[in-house]
Amino acid sequence: MHAIKFLISLIFLFYVNKVSSQEIKKDNLYLLFKKNNGEADSSLGKKFANKKGINFNLYEKYFIHHKKLKRDTLCLSRLTSFKLTNEEDIEKKANMWRKRNEKKLKKKYGVLYRQSSQYNNSIFNTYIIEKINSEQMVIYEVKFRNEGTIR
Repeated sequence: MHAIKFLISLIFLFYVNKVSSQEIKKDNLYLLFKKNNGEADSSLGKKFANKKGINFNLYEKYFIHHKKLKRDTLCLSRLTSFKLTNEEDIEKKANMWRKRNEKKLKKKYGVLYRQSSQYNNSIFNTYIIEKINSEQMVIYEVKFRNEGTIR
């Protein structure tokens, strides 16, 4: 009887390990939103709302915060707990993610893995952090707007 329970447990552990090992985890990407007040700096952005959600133009990239995505207001002192990414590091992080997950991507997508992993929405959980006053910030979960997020 104990041998059967042990065998069932062993099979279960093998199955759980195999299923979890196939999961391709996304990296978190935190971007600090600084409003562009007519300056030419591409790291500064614009923000506007429409019926689709809140749109951000930042680093010459476009992001959208849909109503279904998370948004949270936090104390500004928590800003230091987020590892912020600058414009130059977005592509570096994407390349590192692809290299780190190359075997899993090949196994999941076969020869098409490069095409299916080219989109940042499949690589990153992306958040934009905006300071709203001297004590608070809002963290928006966003999607890269040019990657099929608007229909």
